Amino acid sequence: MFKFRFQDLRIWQLAIEIAIELFDIADDIEKKKLFRFADQLRGDGMSMSNNPVKFVESRVFEFNVEEIGFPL
Repeated sequence: MFKFRFQDLRIWQLAIEIAIELFDIADDIEKKKLFRFADQLRGDGMSMSNNPVKFVESRVFEFNVEEIGFPL
């Protein structure tokens, strides 16, 4: 029996990779005392992985739906 796991979706995996990058950038920005901007970056990073459909709809990236394994 097939068990669906969102962690297996390529779009979710991409969102996590981007979130990690945003968190690293936020850490650097925070050192410059730009706390609000750093918080916004962290929030955006979390939002992408929590809302993969919105991430797809935003068309931030061009990709082939079959390639990322997004179920339709």
